[in-house]
Amino acid sequence: MKKLLVLFFGISLLGCADDESEVNMDLSGSVVSLVRESSSILSAESSLEEVLNSDAVVITPDNQTYFAIGYRQVSSNNQNPILLRYDNGSLTWARTDYETSGDDGTGRGLILDPERNLLYAVFTSTGTQGDANADYRRFCSNGWLTSYGQGGGAKVVVLAQIDPNNGDPLSGTFVTAQLSNGNANTVQATGLSFVSNGVQLEANSFFSPRKIDKSTFSCEGSSPFRYTISFDLELQNAIEASAIGCQ
Repeated sequence: MKKLLVLFFGISLLGCADDESEVNMDLSGSVVSLVRESSSILSAESSLEEVLNSDAVVITPDNQTYFAIGYRQVSSNNQNPILLRYDNGSLTWARTDYETSGDDGTGRGLILDPERNLLYAVFTSTGTQGDANADYRRFCSNGWLTSYGQGGGAKVVVLAQIDPNNGDPLSGTFVTAQLSNGNANTVQATGLSFVSNGVQLEANSFFSPRKIDKSTFSCEGSSPFRYTISFDLELQNAIEASAIGCQ
């Protein structure tokens, strides 16, 4: 078994615990966080053992409750994200409905504060596709950035607040860089942490990362730039942003 690295909408409950087993939904333990540069294939049928033996992002605050995030390969050229919760070794819920469009979405990171019952997930997006009800825009409508924006193809971050009890997306924001022509450019998450009354994303941003007012930094040197941006807990407002080599 691999060692866990603890650095720490319609509802689609595809998995549930055995009806005869009692699941305590109250979380305990310390803040845990993990972000990876890649994503792993998971399914609603994955056992906890299979998840722990994969390279998927998995966090646990107490070695009893586990959250895992990755993607499903739904066609030869399309991936959709998946998020799962396990309690006492059994699957409690599996969510596959965060993005079901032609956007190539994956899950890359998680952070959990069990004391405040706060869970955030990092997804990726390569561009909005068609009906907003089938992609991340439906829960980013009040976010700092409500959509991918112009262009398509560049992989950006979608940061979402998730209800740990059922996997519901509560709020979200896109996090994109911007090319000189206005098109979205790549942002790759590298870390998540909680700050005073907010959540902080660490990332590698290509030309050019955004300031809190959504305008772009002026940067010197070559991409990527080490980028840090903090949001309020509802992900509606950016609180602070910085990028090394940029002003």
